[in-house]
Amino acid sequence: MSRATSWLWAVMLLAGVARSQAVIVFGSTESDNLIAPLNGAPWKYVARLDENNASGVYLGNGFLLTANHVSVPATALINGGTYLIDSSYAPFQIGGADIKLLRILGDPQLAPLSLIEPGATGLNKASTIIGWGVGKGSEVANQGWNWSDNSSRAERWGSNTTLSDYYVSNNNQSYLLTSFDRFQGNEEAAVTIGDSGSALFQKFGSQWELAGITSSVETGGQSLYDHDPLKLLDQPDHNFFIPIALYRDSILAATAAPLSIPEPSSRFLLLFGSLGLWFATARRRPLARNLS
Repeated sequence: MSRATSWLWAVMLLAGVARSQAVIVFGSTESDNLIAPLNGAPWKYVARLDENNASGVYLGNGFLLTANHVSVPATALINGGTYLIDSSYAPFQIGGADIKLLRILGDPQLAPLSLIEPGATGLNKASTIIGWGVGKGSEVANQGWNWSDNSSRAERWGSNTTLSDYYVSNNNQSYLLTSFDRFQGNEEAAVTIGDSGSALFQKFGSQWELAGITSSVETGGQSLYDHDPLKLLDQPDHNFFIPIALYRDSILAATAAPLSIPEPSSRFLLLFGSLGLWFATARRRPLARNLS
């Protein structure tokens, strides 16, 4: 692992500061990104955590993974149903990283999600990002876009490629990075507010696997492919993801035993129709900001 250049360093801000959100895509429209991607990435597993304007990923067996900086919500929307968070289960931070496990009451009827394969790093690999953040707002001419308001919050997907090295912060936490460089097609993604805890999926063979959890962004309130158009080269925003590869064994150990999940009842399970909602990021060089 190598450290990123000195101008790029991640600082996890306290709750209440802008954190990850719904995915913004480079193309002019986002309508195609509001439905499950045709590539088969696990759309149904990405949860909306309403009370905290954040996201999560359902792992199976009653467990939900989100960013550690996200406050524990009361409910989670998963696969069309709203589930109470199990208050008898103490939220479990994993490895000192910006990820933690929650437990839900009820069964979303989803098989256990596959984590990144053993020995893989998640580096330099095509990825699909899915989250429940806000969408694209007004354009910042020749630089990118402002984030929209909370009324645009929905589940969205986008694509990007992780960089070839982990970024290592001043407190020795490692992150997968993506760059919003506008050279990866119309679906190139940047996360926004509300995307904290959302998913970065990668495909190994025929299997989609969870490779990262969205942690923070570089610029709050905007997704920029160029911070200063007066300079010769673009300075694109980076997004920060916790690498599941580094915590895979700990996550599997913590979620190994299937839970005795109570049958859903009207007290804690409200079935919704199909909803499409999605994911978020944060700004300001050289700080990396959380997205919830």
